[in-house]
Amino acid sequence: MAVMQAEASTTAVIGDQIFTDVLGGNRAGLYTILVTPLARREFMGTKISRSMEFFVLRRLKKTKLTTDENRFER
Repeated sequence: MAVMQAEASTTAVIGDQIFTDVLGGNRAGLYTILVTPLARREFMGTKISRSMEFFVLRRLKKTKLTTDENRFER
């Protein structure tokens, strides 16, 4: 961010993985946006992460910290 002369208050991270994109952005103090993955084929490590993300997303939806509203599907 220093190279681009950006501030945390004006920067967002957009990603499709909770444990890398969203967690990393939150740890850096940035606004994060979780999007639906576009790729159908993924590396084995990503597939494993996605299986764990399923439980996290289910929990977040139960506690109403995230919703399916305003989600763009392809």
